[in-house]
Amino acid sequence: MSNQYEERSPLHCTYKFDSNAAEIIDKNIDDVDMGAAAVEAGHHQFFGWHKAVLICMIVSLCTCGMAIFCGICAPCSPSCSLIFSILAFVSFITSAGALGVFFFAAHRVDIRFVQGLVATYE
Repeated sequence: MSNQYEERSPLHCTYKFDSNAAEIIDKNIDDVDMGAAAVEAGHHQFFGWHKAVLICMIVSLCTCGMAIFCGICAPCSPSCSLIFSILAFVSFITSAGALGVFFFAAHRVDIRFVQGLVATYE
Protein backbone atom coordinates (compact mmCIF):
# COMPACT_ATOMS: atom_id res chain seq x y z
CA MET A 1 0.00 0.00 0.00
CA SER A 2 2.83 2.42 0.67
CA ASN A 3 3.96 2.20 -2.98
CA GLN A 4 0.60 3.57 -4.06
CA TYR A 5 1.12 6.74 -2.01
CA GLU A 6 4.78 7.10 -2.99
CA GLU A 7 3.94 7.11 -6.72
CA ARG A 8 1.68 10.15 -6.41
CA SER A 9 3.18 13.58 -6.62
CA PRO A 10 3.45 15.26 -3.22
CA LEU A 11 0.76 17.72 -2.28
CA HIS A 12 2.08 21.22 -1.72
CA CYS A 13 0.73 24.70 -1.28
CA THR A 14 1.44 27.56 -3.65
CA TYR A 15 2.71 30.61 -1.84
CA LYS A 16 1.45 34.13 -2.50
CA PHE A 17 5.01 35.27 -3.13
CA ASP A 18 5.68 32.68 -5.86
CA SER A 19 6.25 34.44 -9.19
CA ASN A 20 5.01 31.47 -11.24
CA ALA A 21 1.76 31.43 -9.30
CA ALA A 22 1.39 35.19 -9.83
CA GLU A 23 1.63 34.71 -13.61
CA ILE A 24 -1.03 31.99 -13.55
CA ILE A 25 -3.26 34.18 -11.39
CA ASP A 26 -2.93 37.10 -13.79
CA LYS A 27 -3.84 34.92 -16.76
CA ASN A 28 -6.82 33.22 -15.12
CA ILE A 29 -8.33 35.92 -12.90
CA ASP A 30 -10.94 37.01 -15.46
CA ASP A 31 -12.12 33.51 -16.44
CA VAL A 32 -13.98 32.51 -13.26
CA ASP A 33 -16.66 30.63 -15.23
CA MET A 34 -14.14 28.74 -17.36
CA GLY A 35 -12.37 26.58 -14.81
CA ALA A 36 -11.16 25.72 -11.37
CA ALA A 37 -7.82 27.46 -11.93
CA ALA A 38 -9.52 30.86 -11.89
CA VAL A 39 -11.39 30.06 -8.70
CA GLU A 40 -8.16 28.85 -7.11
CA ALA A 41 -6.42 32.01 -8.29
CA GLY A 42 -8.83 34.05 -6.20
CA HIS A 43 -7.47 32.46 -3.03
CA HIS A 44 -3.90 33.63 -3.74
CA GLN A 45 -4.38 37.37 -3.58
CA PHE A 46 -3.84 39.95 -0.90
CA PHE A 47 -7.22 41.35 0.05
CA GLY A 48 -7.82 44.59 1.91
CA TRP A 49 -8.13 42.89 5.27
CA HIS A 50 -4.76 41.14 4.75
CA LYS A 51 -3.11 44.50 4.15
CA ALA A 52 -4.89 46.09 7.13
CA VAL A 53 -3.70 43.34 9.47
CA LEU A 54 -0.12 43.56 8.20
CA ILE A 55 -0.03 47.35 8.50
CA CYS A 56 -1.49 47.28 12.01
CA MET A 57 1.03 44.66 13.12
CA ILE A 58 3.98 46.60 11.67
CA VAL A 59 2.81 49.79 13.40
CA SER A 60 2.31 47.86 16.62
CA LEU A 61 5.80 46.37 16.51
CA CYS A 62 7.40 49.74 15.73
CA THR A 63 5.59 51.54 18.55
CA CYS A 64 6.38 48.67 20.91
CA GLY A 65 10.07 48.96 20.07
CA MET A 66 10.01 52.71 20.66
CA ALA A 67 8.11 52.16 23.93
CA ILE A 68 10.77 49.74 25.14
CA PHE A 69 13.49 52.24 24.30
CA CYS A 70 11.62 55.00 26.18
CA GLY A 71 11.07 52.61 29.09
CA ILE A 72 14.80 52.01 29.31
CA CYS A 73 15.40 55.78 29.32
CA ALA A 74 12.63 56.48 31.88
CA PRO A 75 14.91 56.39 34.98
CA CYS A 76 17.06 59.13 33.44
CA SER A 77 14.24 61.38 32.25
CA PRO A 78 10.77 61.44 33.86
CA SER A 79 9.14 62.62 30.62
CA CYS A 80 10.13 59.34 28.99
CA SER A 81 7.73 57.48 31.28
CA LEU A 82 4.80 59.46 29.86
CA ILE A 83 5.99 58.80 26.30
CA PHE A 84 6.41 55.11 27.21
CA SER A 85 2.80 54.93 28.41
CA ILE A 86 1.47 56.59 25.26
CA LEU A 87 3.50 54.38 22.92
CA ALA A 88 2.54 51.24 24.82
CA PHE A 89 -1.14 52.21 24.54
CA VAL A 90 -0.82 52.88 20.79
CA SER A 91 0.89 49.52 20.39
CA PHE A 92 -1.95 47.82 22.29
CA ILE A 93 -4.66 49.55 20.23
CA THR A 94 -3.07 48.69 16.87
CA SER A 95 -2.44 45.06 17.83
CA ALA A 96 -6.02 44.74 19.13
CA GLY A 97 -7.26 46.28 15.89
CA ALA A 98 -5.26 43.77 13.84
CA LEU A 99 -6.57 40.92 15.96
CA GLY A 100 -10.16 42.10 15.57
CA VAL A 101 -9.90 42.52 11.79
CA PHE A 102 -8.29 39.10 11.45
CA PHE A 103 -10.80 37.39 13.71
CA PHE A 104 -13.88 38.70 11.94
CA ALA A 105 -12.47 38.32 8.44
CA ALA A 106 -11.17 34.79 9.06
CA HIS A 107 -14.56 33.61 10.29
CA ARG A 108 -16.43 34.66 7.17
CA VAL A 109 -17.88 31.62 5.42
CA ASP A 110 -16.44 32.46 1.99
CA ILE A 111 -12.92 32.68 3.45
CA ARG A 112 -13.10 29.95 6.08
CA PHE A 113 -14.32 27.15 3.79
CA VAL A 114 -12.57 26.43 0.50
CA GLN A 115 -14.36 24.34 -2.11
CA GLY A 116 -11.96 21.80 -3.59
CA LEU A 117 -12.53 19.35 -6.41
CA VAL A 118 -13.10 16.47 -3.99
CA ALA A 119 -14.14 18.01 -0.69
CA THR A 120 -14.62 21.20 1.27
CA TYR A 121 -11.59 22.25 3.28
CA GLU A 122 -11.67 24.37 6.41
